[in-house]
Amino acid sequence: TWQFMSAALLEKPGHSHVLEDDIESFVHVLGWTVLSCLPSPMDRYSRMDLVSYLYDHSFKGGTGQERGGSAK
Repeated sequence: TWQFMSAALLEKPGHSHVLEDDIESFVHVLGWTVLSCLPSPMDRYSRMDLVSYLYDHSFKGGTGQERGGSAK
């Protein structure tokens, strides 16, 4: 899903997929898992807002295509 795609692949959809993209995707999945599942001093709603901002925020690009990941 685009929430976990590397910033390079989001910026340039035709970009060749390289090992660095996989590593970045892994980091995004790990970050989402940590923020969503592990105990934290943040209250539940603050964590949900942060996860949504980091991973779910999207907008329409110049071509009208749905884009996301601007926080990356």
